[in-house]
Amino acid sequence: MVKISVIIPTYNKGGRLALTLKSFCCQTTSIPYEIILVDGGEIPDNEVERFMSQIPLRIIRVKNHGRSATRNAGIWASKGELLIFCDADLIVEPEYIDAHWMAHKSKSKTLIHGRKKEIPYVRFFEDPRNPHKGLLKEYKDYTLSNKIMNFNITEEDISNNMDKIRRLGHAQDRLERTVQHMFEKGIERYKVPWLAADTANMSLMRAFAIEIGLFREDFGLDWAPEDLEFGYRLYKAGGSFEQTCYRTDAYHLAHARINWKEIAKKGYQLFQKMYPEESLISEIAEVLVEQKGTIDSLLK
Repeated sequence: MVKISVIIPTYNKGGRLALTLKSFCCQTTSIPYEIILVDGGEIPDNEVERFMSQIPLRIIRVKNHGRSATRNAGIWASKGELLIFCDADLIVEPEYIDAHWMAHKSKSKTLIHGRKKEIPYVRFFEDPRNPHKGLLKEYKDYTLSNKIMNFNITEEDISNNMDKIRRLGHAQDRLERTVQHMFEKGIERYKVPWLAADTANMSLMRAFAIEIGLFREDFGLDWAPEDLEFGYRLYKAGGSFEQTCYRTDAYHLAHARINWKEIAKKGYQLFQKMYPEESLISEIAEVLVEQKGTIDSLLK
């Protein structure tokens, strides 16, 4: 019987997705699990079919109605009692599944936040395995140094050289830096512990996710804080947020984020409209998007 469902939403990830799936091939777990790959775009068959015999992988193809709808499709298709959400451009630690599972022992209403570490050097490339395949369209006019163009991460690295991945994954985006600061200080001391609900790398019990009401699908197609809104409802429903050891770490294969600030502002504005009485949402946008002030202004 399946105990754990790993839900990976994807939209035209290609080589990044292949590296993610390879890292799941290297899991040490003996716990029965499944990986549900929810495809809202067009996954190249050659990038996923070869993994079907190595990991318990199911592919669900859906129309692209946004990230919330894609994740919800994965939840409804899942069979496990624990859900792990993992983005399609993360390389995970070999004990990743076991560590998420153990963190939930006797905890039915806890969300586990897994750290996300950035590998910034690959953000220019269509395929981090081979930079010479071409640059992402956002960087087509860039001239990069030979040193950067000779940089790559291979499936062989994941199998035999995870220390290289750990060494390169040294950066954090602003949300992750903020959440790590909150955990160091004591996340329960903050008014907004739900910032830890980053679906790039998190887990919770399936029954609790359904009780909360899944992810709101009215955020649309653009990037939006739909995962933080989910975390907000989880918190209001009596949920808690914890972080465990390094074994739940994941390493993000960075990519282009053009006009991210404007898109993020619109997402937080929509979030605020959903809860007009909750001023904390606008305050969070000031810290994370406008980069004004610090999260310590929201200590209780």
